[in-house]
Amino acid sequence: MRRLFAVAGVAAVLCSAPAGSASDTSIILKRRHIFSAEPPPPPAPVKSILKPVAPAPLESLIEVCGIVYFPSGGSRAVVRRVKTGEDAVYEEGDTVERAEIVKIGPETVTFRYEGKDVELNLERQVTPSGGSLGWMAPSSPSPASPAVSVSSAPASGGAARGTPMAVRFRPTIEALMADKELQRTVSVLPSIADGKVQGFRVDNIPENSIPYQYGLRNGDIIHRVNGVLIDSLARGMAVYREIEKSGTKTVTVDVIRGGQQITLTYQLE
Repeated sequence: MRRLFAVAGVAAVLCSAPAGSASDTSIILKRRHIFSAEPPPPPAPVKSILKPVAPAPLESLIEVCGIVYFPSGGSRAVVRRVKTGEDAVYEEGDTVERAEIVKIGPETVTFRYEGKDVELNLERQVTPSGGSLGWMAPSSPSPASPAVSVSSAPASGGAARGTPMAVRFRPTIEALMADKELQRTVSVLPSIADGKVQGFRVDNIPENSIPYQYGLRNGDIIHRVNGVLIDSLARGMAVYREIEKSGTKTVTVDVIRGGQQITLTYQLE
């Protein structure tokens, strides 16, 4: 029935048109849009009701656990990844958790994160008076060195307790920080016993290096400094800062060498 009405409508149009050629009839049909309907409008864009996920605050990803600051440049910062608990030493220009370190100050570190500058303060830790491990190079989690039994023995090579070795503190630290080749060469790994870090083992120490000159040997485990257990890079850095601020003149470093504990003593100048 609908088809019949459609045919009848077309016939009515044709009949109502003035007499003319076939082309005239075609023009009339096109003008009245009988066989050429308007295209449907494009669908309206669908707006999402979901908001973009904001990046996590930087302070929820990392913590600044230690700073060795030099006004002339070359400062270092110990940064801890919150998720893994991993500590590592960084300098300006390094990147951690997609945040670039742009400035290391005496008490703060400035990061470029998600296009903005974010300043994180040094995390405060209650640390007994201690010594310096500021020369330690960055290290990542690695297999633990074997657990050792410790007994006291005299030092061999280096300054034993009671015979301090004179050290020009600030120039020595600056020289260590500036020695990129030493930092690439020396291996610094955590020494773990009973599931706990009991110090840091050092290897690949060149004989012409400052650590060797001041008594450290390959395989030594730096256990305590001025009685403070060095169980993390952050702890070592905190001990360094305490020495620097307190003006301590005598530093003792308990080292485990070949299963025996020796003590290296230094007089700071």
